[in-house]
Amino acid sequence: MSNWKWLVLALGAVGVCAAVKTLNQIKRQAHWMKKQHITMQQQLTAMEGQVGQMESAGKQTDELIKHASQQAAALERSAEFAELATKASERADVLLHSVG
Repeated sequence: MSNWKWLVLALGAVGVCAAVKTLNQIKRQAHWMKKQHITMQQQLTAMEGQVGQMESAGKQTDELIKHASQQAAALERSAEFAELATKASERADVLLHSVG
């Protein structure tokens, strides 16, 4: 064979080796991308669960606020009645002292 044929054959072999190496790298990259996809899918599932828990916690917080507001209103009414009772008691004392 002539030198040109050997040179072309050698360059072709180098090219095939480079192509095989590149394809193996692509295969490895595809493998890691699949693993990454699985991990991301699991993270998405976990995050969706967290969103559900956060929505539930938000509803519970709204209920707590509602009940706290109701309790505050009831305490305010109780304080008003206590004030009226105190005034009525004072009037009764005044009437008793004025009669006695």
